[in-house]
Amino acid sequence: MVRKIALKRILIEETRRELLSLGNSKTLTDPEVVRLSQQLDRLLNEYETLTSDYLYRLQNKEACQDENNL
Repeated sequence: MVRKIALKRILIEETRRELLSLGNSKTLTDPEVVRLSQQLDRLLNEYETLTSDYLYRLQNKEACQDENNL
C-alpha cells in the first residue's frame, strides 16, 4: 500500500510539472491543457482515496492492538 501511495505521488508530481510547462505555452482552455488538468484531478482523487484507506487501516489495526492489550 505504501508503495502504491509513493508511486501515485510521483505520477502527480510529473503530471503537475507537465501541466505547468504546457500552461506556459498554450492557453488554459486548450484541449490538451484541459485534458492534462483533468488527469491531474483524477490522480489527486486516487491519491486521497489511497491515503485515507491506508490511514483507516492503520488506525483500525492500532485499535485492535489496544483492545488486545486490555
